[in-house]
Amino acid sequence: MKKIILVAVALLMVCIAKAQPAVGDFTYGVKVGLNTTYITNAHLKNKSSVHVGLFTEKRFSKAFGLAAELQYSRQGFGDRDNKAKERWSINYLNLPILFKIYIWQGLSIDFGPQFSYNVDGMHKWRENRDHDRDKIDGIKSFDFGIPAGISYAYKDFIVSARYVTGLLKTGSFDLSVFEENDRTQNRVFQLSVGYNFSNLFKK
Repeated sequence: MKKIILVAVALLMVCIAKAQPAVGDFTYGVKVGLNTTYITNAHLKNKSSVHVGLFTEKRFSKAFGLAAELQYSRQGFGDRDNKAKERWSINYLNLPILFKIYIWQGLSIDFGPQFSYNVDGMHKWRENRDHDRDKIDGIKSFDFGIPAGISYAYKDFIVSARYVTGLLKTGSFDLSVFEENDRTQNRVFQLSVGYNFSNLFKK
């Protein structure tokens, strides 16, 4: 019985090892996932939304890789009071550049800088059948943050969890939910799944 267990474990380790990108490989693909976001000092609730994008990675050694992404990320914050619902949607094109430290097979710790460009900002309000929307003024066009998290690659699939800490002021909002001198910064938690397309084109 012990021999069977040892053989099964050995086969599992071989399968996992072969499922990971080899040293020197360049991989690319798509990813999609969920966001939980807010802006510091908004004094309101988190906003749940989505992100979608592309990724590339170069595996330099068993322990180190470098990845870059281009993602569209729906961010902001929200509020709900009885039947009334409000959402402040502040959406970005994000470019994270991640150092990947592999700690076991396809499991890595990811961190690095993220550069973001604001695409738009909308305030939406709804209560029963009444609704309204208007553009949010005062959003800065550029943001910079530090993403940190973990990811795991198995065969052509990648799952990851990441927290992004914004370091710059998001904007100067003329909203009662902020105090006059509040420092507004983005905070984003992302849970995503990706698919590696590069193996489809290998002979």
